[in-house]
Amino acid sequence: MVLVFFTAIAFYLITKKNTENSLEMQIKRKLKNQSDYIINSIDYFVFERHSDIRHIAKDAIFQQPGIHQHPRKITNHLLSIKKENPLYESFSFFDAQRVRIADTKGLKIGQQHSYTKYWTQLTRQESALDVSLSESLGKAVMHFAQTIRNKNGKKIGIVVSRVLIKRLYEVFSPAIPLHELNKGVKIDLIDTQGRLLYSSSHPKNILVKKHPNLALLRQHLWNKSQQRKKQSTFEKDGRIFFYSREPGYLNYKGSGWILVMSIPKKVAYAPTTKLRNVLLLSFIPIILVAIVIALLFAHYFSRPIVLLAKLAQEYGKGNFWANISFKSNDERKFLHRSLTWMAGQLRFKMQEQDDLNRKLNLKIHEIEEQNKEIEEQRSQITESISYAERLQNVLLPTKGEIKELLSQHFIIFKPRDMVSGDFYWVSRVKLSDEGEKMVIAAIDCTGHGVPGAFMSVIAYNMLHQIVDVEKNTNPVVILHHLNKRVKTLLHQGESSKVNENERVSDGMDLSLCVVDMAQRQLEFCGANRPLYVVRNKQLVEFKGNKWSIGGGADYFNKRTQRMHDNDHLETVNIDLQVNDRVYLFSDGITDQFGERSQAKFSSKRLKNAIAQTCTLPMNLQCSLIAQRLEDWQGSEFQIDDILLMGFWFTAEDFQKYHTSSKLAYAPNSF
Repeated sequence: MVLVFFTAIAFYLITKKNTENSLEMQIKRKLKNQSDYIINSIDYFVFERHSDIRHIAKDAIFQQPGIHQHPRKITNHLLSIKKENPLYESFSFFDAQRVRIADTKGLKIGQQHSYTKYWTQLTRQESALDVSLSESLGKAVMHFAQTIRNKNGKKIGIVVSRVLIKRLYEVFSPAIPLHELNKGVKIDLIDTQGRLLYSSSHPKNILVKKHPNLALLRQHLWNKSQQRKKQSTFEKDGRIFFYSREPGYLNYKGSGWILVMSIPKKVAYAPTTKLRNVLLLSFIPIILVAIVIALLFAHYFSRPIVLLAKLAQEYGKGNFWANISFKSNDERKFLHRSLTWMAGQLRFKMQEQDDLNRKLNLKIHEIEEQNKEIEEQRSQITESISYAERLQNVLLPTKGEIKELLSQHFIIFKPRDMVSGDFYWVSRVKLSDEGEKMVIAAIDCTGHGVPGAFMSVIAYNMLHQIVDVEKNTNPVVILHHLNKRVKTLLHQGESSKVNENERVSDGMDLSLCVVDMAQRQLEFCGANRPLYVVRNKQLVEFKGNKWSIGGGADYFNKRTQRMHDNDHLETVNIDLQVNDRVYLFSDGITDQFGERSQAKFSSKRLKNAIAQTCTLPMNLQCSLIAQRLEDWQGSEFQIDDILLMGFWFTAEDFQKYHTSSKLAYAPNSF
């Protein structure tokens, strides 16, 4: 009897211990799966809202000319969009100066929005996300903003959608039912500074306070090598904490948010306590029956009890598929059935959990494959653009070729992307009857990146044909030939048979100089670009014509179009002197915004930079101007390609063409 009693007690303790350990592991695994589901659902939710606002920004209603003059039309259209998307609290339409034109709730119409975080983001990117207190609603919302541009790429407005932050619960409610929140489960979403973006337990602290356990969290956010851990779990003050970092979804890379879940240990381990009580209640009658049976038939039941003890040990180890064979219909069979029924219930619950884990793993694998495919496509595109960059660089004149013409020069060339819509062009044209001339140009094609690079290749080939092959050295003739051929190639003429909606209005601006070193003459003609000349430390600006190359009939204003029709361009003739310096540049350098002031670098600052360094060697002047531009820009995004060319006409350069004549210094005049 004593042996049976202690065997039953040992059987109960072993089963209880192993079952509790197994359940605790399952509970922590469930907490991790819930956390992964929630953070992935939030990222997917944010990705969908970004997709919605981008789709709304492309709506044809907002592309209509003069749409700002019809706020009621915009409001009605936004209301129809909101009706189809009840998730959104409100929509607003702003002009480029942050003035609210329309709002689905009719709030703050005509007022300028303050310069909040997402407006700052829109200065360097097309879309923005910010969680903050809405100026119009006075509630904590998620702002999704998108820039609206017309067909010509001009910024004409911003559309903003708002989603109440409390609606995040709808995103992850399938994983955390309401009754679990009522049992003490806490879900918090914090930003990189620890500020609460969502809180199931402290909704009044959202956007106001930081996480109450932020100091404790920071101890676990980093491992010993100071590397950020994606997720971790720990226990403190009777609660189990689990946090997960935001992984992102497709092209949404995440905002650095962290999900923090916590649950009281007694709630988390309630199933373990319940199971322990069930086991205890189940084992009491079993022990009593075993004692009675042992007293009556000790010798007969010894072997079956040993088998049952071994079966219980297997169940305690988690092997709920173990079984033994009984050929009896007495109490031993009843005991065996009770154990196998208990094992079957546990096995069923574990199978349910495994099925959920398997589905989640399949979804994760699917997402990983999609990310892999996207990464491969991005890599292929990057390799193609890198090769295009090498091809474009081959077309540019080398330093040796330029130095052979003018020994003292510098070029600051910073494409915004890998390939550029700006390029510089230097050529020596040998004429049969007039000796030879130099043609120098700084060209700014429409756009940047790949579209601008295509235009730069077209412009390069046309300049080569017009100047190098056809030997044209008259700047007016060069510009008119270039304009005519660009319009012909891109079907921009009024007689073009290309559909109006398929026409392109691309073109280019440029500064062009034709230099006759033998006669010490420089002839300048500009298309919307100026020329700076420094003589005796004095900087003089020669403005170019208000005229562009190419662009189509609707690309220019009425005055500019008349100039195209009349074929009239003005040129500037300059008598060069020893130590004269000339500078050509694109508008990318003057239009660059500064990090601290959010103002443009401007032509005034460029003039000051040139004037203050005009007595230095060209390489040093280049370094100082480049450093000044870099300090001005700071971490601000580069908005356009940057090109600045500087040339210094020295006595040695003139001596190449007048080896027997003495240098003559003319008066300080142009």
